[in-house]
Amino acid sequence: MEKEILTRLHVLGLQCVQMARGYGNNDPSAFPIKYGSSPNPKPLRQRLISARDREKNPAVKPPKFGDFLDQTSNLRQSISYFIIKDGKVIDGDLGDKGVTVAHNIAQQRARNVQKGYGLVVVAGQDYAEYVEANGYDVISSAEQFAKKQMPQLLAAMKKRIKSI
Repeated sequence: MEKEILTRLHVLGLQCVQMARGYGNNDPSAFPIKYGSSPNPKPLRQRLISARDREKNPAVKPPKFGDFLDQTSNLRQSISYFIIKDGKVIDGDLGDKGVTVAHNIAQQRARNVQKGYGLVVVAGQDYAEYVEANGYDVISSAEQFAKKQMPQLLAAMKKRIKSI
């Protein structure tokens, strides 16, 4: 049973990371969401390419609705997921950047799940919250996706248990 739970959480975590790192996977219903110290997050908006952006890199293309302009890839590469069991991080995808920050956030969230399993999707760059608060989608759509998928995941597991 535990193996199945962990497998399903891994799959959901990977889907969330893929969605968050991808371009144009935004869900406008994910905004506005309140985060930490951002009292007034802005609604999802379109990022326009400025002349300054084009001067830096003439090949830059306008991102899709809600996507932020990816200058260094650090923010996208810092998105990762962790699986929690009984208050401890037991597994996950550390991402490529911001590993320490992401792991610290996962450890903090793990303390809130003292019994059972949990999934944490996190952006490991310290400016992720600022980008989200300005109306760009970093992990909000992935969070909403996970919230919609979790009941379906639990229902499928209950169905499987009953059939055994």
